Amino acid sequence: MASIVKIDPKYTLEYQALVVDCLEDTDDTLKIKTLDLLYKMTNNVNVEAIVEKLLGYLKEAPIEASSRKDLVTKISILGDTFAPNQNWYVRNMNRLFEIGGDQITVDLTNKFIWSISEYERAEQGEKFR
Repeated sequence: MASIVKIDPKYTLEYQALVVDCLEDTDDTLKIKTLDLLYKMTNNVNVEAIVEKLLGYLKEAPIEASSRKDLVTKISILGDTFAPNQNWYVRNMNRLFEIGGDQITVDLTNKFIWSISEYERAEQGEKFR
């Protein structure tokens, strides 16, 4: 499915629920591959559900898990790329900082602060604040 997603993600959307079910498997390798596939399947329509799943897995992953850094990066990219609105972005980035704080980089922090300052300067900055 990962190869199909690279060609055209629309062909995999009907299998999204099946892919999510793979996260319940006990095999950590399958879970990591599933998370990567979900990341590749993300679009404007399903970003909220997928980020929720990724954050849930990050919360449960052991601190020493090597997949945590990759997951933090992917969640950040999805938030930057597909955020449905500013409040959703800020709320989920805050959750990412809380859950994955041990893997947050300076670049990620700077990007988040920059995004907040841009939102505040926007036309509805007062409402955003």
